[in-house]
Amino acid sequence: MNNKEIVCIDATHGTNQYKYSLLNVIVPDKFGKGYPVGHLISNHQDEQTHYYFFLEMKKRSPDSNISVIMSDDDYSGHNDMKAVFGEDIKHILCTWHLHRAWPQRLRQDIKDEALHGQ
Repeated sequence: MNNKEIVCIDATHGTNQYKYSLLNVIVPDKFGKGYPVGHLISNHQDEQTHYYFFLEMKKRSPDSNISVIMSDDDYSGHNDMKAVFGEDIKHILCTWHLHRAWPQRLRQDIKDEALHGQ
């Protein structure tokens, strides 16, 4: 993983006839473009499966220093990554999911319906 500090994670869920999931791990290259460094195809999307996947990634790149995970708002595997790469990892949303999640959260937290359209 070339000592990158940011890791981007994206997963698909049930997009094929076998209901397998695809987990992609991407790091930015020196030009800021995404470079795939790992893929997991599995019929399980649980903590144990992710833990062993990330553990194998760590074995192949022991000098990795991950400080940030960027993912969608549905990804819960940041705990699995913390178990392998350390507790100091921060989780952020990608821009697209941030723009989608922000209004949803505001509508959830603001009780005055008149303010929702503003």
